[in-house]
Amino acid sequence: MRFLPVVERELRVASRNPRLYWGRFTAAFLAIILVAWFWMVFGSVGNSAIRAKQIFGTLATFSFIYCLILGVLVTADSISEEKREGTLGLLFLTNLKGYDVVFGKLFASSLHAFYSLVAILPVLAIPLLLGGLTGGDYWRMALVLLDSLIFSLSIGMLVSAFSKHDRKAQVSAFGIVVFASLILPGLVAWLHRKVAFPFEDYFYGLSPVYTFTHAFDQIYKTNPDLFWTSAATIQGVSWLALIAAAIIVRRIWQDRPKVGAAFLRQQKLTEWKRGTITVRNRYREKLLNTNPFYWLSARDRLKPLYVLGFLLSVALIWLILYLYNGNDMLEQESIFLTALFLHTAMKFWLASESGRRFSEDRKSGALELTLSTPLKVREILEGQFMALLRQFGGTIAIILVLDVAGMILSTRMRLSSPDSDWILTCVAGMIVFVVDLFAIAALGMWLGLSSKRASRAVGQTIFFIMILPWLVLLALITYMSIVRYSGIESFKVMIGAYFMLSVLIDFFLFLKASGNLTSQFREVATTRFDARPS
Repeated sequence: MRFLPVVERELRVASRNPRLYWGRFTAAFLAIILVAWFWMVFGSVGNSAIRAKQIFGTLATFSFIYCLILGVLVTADSISEEKREGTLGLLFLTNLKGYDVVFGKLFASSLHAFYSLVAILPVLAIPLLLGGLTGGDYWRMALVLLDSLIFSLSIGMLVSAFSKHDRKAQVSAFGIVVFASLILPGLVAWLHRKVAFPFEDYFYGLSPVYTFTHAFDQIYKTNPDLFWTSAATIQGVSWLALIAAAIIVRRIWQDRPKVGAAFLRQQKLTEWKRGTITVRNRYREKLLNTNPFYWLSARDRLKPLYVLGFLLSVALIWLILYLYNGNDMLEQESIFLTALFLHTAMKFWLASESGRRFSEDRKSGALELTLSTPLKVREILEGQFMALLRQFGGTIAIILVLDVAGMILSTRMRLSSPDSDWILTCVAGMIVFVVDLFAIAALGMWLGLSSKRASRAVGQTIFFIMILPWLVLLALITYMSIVRYSGIESFKVMIGAYFMLSVLIDFFLFLKASGNLTSQFREVATTRFDARPS
């Protein structure tokens, strides 16, 4: 038997896939556009050496975030998908080993991400031509990006080996990466200020962010050993994760019924989540009388508590930081970052929930059975929207109240010089937040219905609602810079432009998605994914 036969097969298949070439071209093209845009807009700031460092740092930062996020997204559901479909056990009926399956899945899912990174690396060397950078800066950053991508991919594979549900796997893998990158060094820094903390540098070395910051020449020269130790540590952790995934994948793919104490614990947990028989009957009767599909989408009665629990955990962290930093947490910058984090988290969460029910029901055929009942399409859409409102409505209302309170408190901190730009930013942000949520709900339901994979629908929803307005705004800023518009530096102009772009795009997408849902719902829901138009 050949060594790593699944890897060989995946490489042969990928070599004939045009998406591999177009993905590589797109990554290089976007990197070149970013460099050109930065040069056109900020070309008059400082000398060429300063601009080279700024361009290099900006492109390296975007590439680093790309490696950490994309690695988790492409591998976190690779093995768990096989578990859900019941095909993982078929692989082990052959002579395949655990490492064959793990590395085969790794290459199959990560080849596009790897080649996209390879396409970005030559563009990253363009700032070297401007001066102010050394070859060591480039090669260390290339090593950091590759190291970070391998780390993210390996964590995703390990979590996927344990998980069965795609969303839980992606959230868990993303949480581990965020903890290792940001939370762990923050905890170490906090403990270092409180007590004498031994082996501090080794714990810092587990963070890819620590390696990234020490790759730049000024920090690297202070202590080169810290960079190489951190890079080797992250690489070692990555290989340990892959080895662990290869070992356990043969042992946990089977569904083993829980017996004894484990069965009793599972039964108690299920009863606590669903409630007693009386509670379940009362809850079911209430939702069924309102809308039958509302009950189908909102059967998990604890979903609103999950969202509220997330808000309470963020509030607790903010309170700890307030006790530690005092009134600094009431400054405009802190309030803005907190609001931005909460708004972004709610948008991501709503995007992942809005179309998942339609996507899963269409794939299993349950949606076609639902359409055979007397339920109308309008009632199905209303029931899904009511389920989303029940899950997120209370938490969103609390966030808006907190936004208003934060705006007032931060304004009172600067009574001597009231900041109208700050008030404008807060009001525009709250309006865009609400409008984005409505657009995400409608577009997410339509893309969840029409897309083959739920993860693809979530990604498209996030792109159109959260990323597209910023791309249009950057294009507008570029045009204003080219024509040398005198008001480009006005903060009010930028806020007004972003507000108008977001509202217009949301309004158009909401109307488009709503129209498609009402006019094409039955046709799309009853069409098989493998069907071809006549």
